[in-house]
Amino acid sequence: MPITRKQQLLAKLETTEGGGASFSSSDAVEVFDPSISDTVDQLDRSPAGSTLSRDFTPVGRKTREVSFTSDLKGSGTAATAPPWGLLLEASGYRRDDDGSRSFRLLKIEVGTVTGSYQLGETVTQTASNQGVIVGVFSSAGAPKQATTANTDHLIVVETKGTLASSAATTGGSSGATDSGLTVAATTNHHAYMPTSEKHTNVTIGTWSSSANPSVGEVFTVKNSGTLVGSVQLVKEHSATDVDLVVLWGSIANGYVLTESGGETATIGSVPEMVLTPSLAIRHNLDGRNRLLLGSRGSFSMTGEVGEPLSYTWTFTGDVGTDADAAAISTSGLSTTRAPRLLGAICAFGTGSSLLDIQTKSVTFDSGNTVAINLDANSSGGATGANVTDRDPSITVTLDNTLSTMNWESLRDNATTVRAAFKLGSTAGNIVSLVAPVCQVTDVSIGDSDGVSTMDVTLRPRRINETGDDEVFICQL
Repeated sequence: MPITRKQQLLAKLETTEGGGASFSSSDAVEVFDPSISDTVDQLDRSPAGSTLSRDFTPVGRKTREVSFTSDLKGSGTAATAPPWGLLLEASGYRRDDDGSRSFRLLKIEVGTVTGSYQLGETVTQTASNQGVIVGVFSSAGAPKQATTANTDHLIVVETKGTLASSAATTGGSSGATDSGLTVAATTNHHAYMPTSEKHTNVTIGTWSSSANPSVGEVFTVKNSGTLVGSVQLVKEHSATDVDLVVLWGSIANGYVLTESGGETATIGSVPEMVLTPSLAIRHNLDGRNRLLLGSRGSFSMTGEVGEPLSYTWTFTGDVGTDADAAAISTSGLSTTRAPRLLGAICAFGTGSSLLDIQTKSVTFDSGNTVAINLDANSSGGATGANVTDRDPSITVTLDNTLSTMNWESLRDNATTVRAAFKLGSTAGNIVSLVAPVCQVTDVSIGDSDGVSTMDVTLRPRRINETGDDEVFICQL
């Protein structure tokens, strides 16, 4: 008889959307309260006749959903990516260490700073060179809210242009300045930020003519002369390294791309989904494997004083093959304990002020809209799921500080607010959530054991017109 407690979850990024994955012991995910559910469409209709008895209804497509919780914690080793990284990528986030299709995460040592750079603010060198401070540390590696000495250093996500050493750098909120900064790329930290793209990377052979196609061109995809799909070129890293968007069908190693003028190139590598990849999940309930394919997700994280911030994940996709099978022996599950909301930094800023207001709870919701991609050609009626929209929000319960930070006025005047949350103090297990530009959309007065509180909802907004820069989730 199956035991409810005996559940196992394996998760792995797919190379082909909906194509599944070959799971191994290292693909196990440490989760709490996993659940799986299927939604089966029924065409409910009543045939006319002499009886009120019902006949069988036609069965339509089936959609599968897997939900679970996990902790916001580090891997325990600074250079090793966090265990929740692949889940974020399948939820519409991109990582810093993904080569030329991603962004740089920098360690910046201050020189002779005037003022104090603050956690969560933007820094600019020129109008074309900009970043966001996602971490502030002392020379001994202790996390800080703001710089206080010329031996401190910053961890900065580069959001526009290229930040350089010895260039005049200004804090967008604090007004701090420094021309003696030392900028260095670092791999000891990891950051994730949203993306609106869904790219697949391939290596291709030389095009049949001397002129390479331009970004934006559409190609047919053929396998041994048979038309099997269509793609659009969206980024060219080099003449043989390109990112594509699959418009329909499929692509694979050895398939031939053909543009409208007849120019051709052959795919020379296994395609790799590099932005918003799909995720294959295998759920085992004490002897029964159930597969979720082509899934993408939405998530939230929440925590109160004394608790870690805990993710709640929901992944939606197509139904794979189900079978009786034993759970596999796992390896590599993290033994690191999640940092808690104790000795944390919960900071809120407006103008040049950054305040550690007494914070009782924090909730972040990614606000993703995940839609099944319907397809009558598929045996399951769909080819995976897509993230089609997002509207993130941060909800906090704070002590009522009256006019110290007038949340109602900030709401009524649509004043920019920034928010930053840092948990932990040990390298490799320090995590942060940073939203540099927020709009206050809701404020309500509450009570906590006789203390007046405020429940405040912040909506992260884009920094630049290009967007995809409203929130950052990091392991530091």
